[in-house]
Amino acid sequence: MTNPLAWFALSLLATIVFELAFYLLVGKRNLKDATLVVLVNVITNPVAQLTWWILLAFTDWPPLAIKIGIELVVIIWEGFLFGEYGSTIRKPFHFATGINAVSFALGELLLSQVGIFGLISYL
Repeated sequence: MTNPLAWFALSLLATIVFELAFYLLVGKRNLKDATLVVLVNVITNPVAQLTWWILLAFTDWPPLAIKIGIELVVIIWEGFLFGEYGSTIRKPFHFATGINAVSFALGELLLSQVGIFGLISYL
């Protein structure tokens, strides 16, 4: 990895774009909740990424198991935040599951098609 900060920034940016797109596609238009989607990701994404890299480097756990475990924790954490602070999010854990599933799938697709090292080399 040539630049770990570029990885964190790219991951956060892609996650925010994917999750705001999901937010709009499900018909949400509340500015407070759109801002909440961004802020929730500013909180959870760096922690999830750092946890991923630490567990990948210092354990023998399968990468897929690490990803799934981290995503489950993020869904619970974000579901709580959406429920506590969201104005129009009626089923926060369903919403958190959907938004993270779409973001995760699009992120994996992006990485498989372009490759993270190819993206970072442009930064």
